[in-house]
Amino acid sequence: MRSALIILALCVAGIYADASTDTLLRKARAAEGYDYPPPSIPFPEPTRPTQPPVTRPPAPKTTRPPPPVTRPPPTYLPPTNKPQPPAPKPTTRPPPPPVTRPPAPKTTRP
Repeated sequence: MRSALIILALCVAGIYADASTDTLLRKARAAEGYDYPPPSIPFPEPTRPTQPPVTRPPAPKTTRPPPPVTRPPPTYLPPTNKPQPPAPKPTTRPPPPPVTRPPAPKTTRP
């Protein structure tokens, strides 16, 4: 950030110094009699004669071929008045098989 401020300050100082140098040179030349008025135009610029308007034949009307007739693809079937078949019932998962436990071992007590 500091280097950016230094560069900015140097630029401002350079612009100010250049402007003040130009002002001093102008003042010095004016004091010595070198300050001339702007030169007058030695001759007027020639004016162009107005040229006759160019007549062009009208542009030919562009004709485009008619757009192609859009036809449905051959696999398309026209709508019918038949009622819709009933929607299939959603499939449900079969119930899980019953949990079978092995029989408890027989315990014999002496």
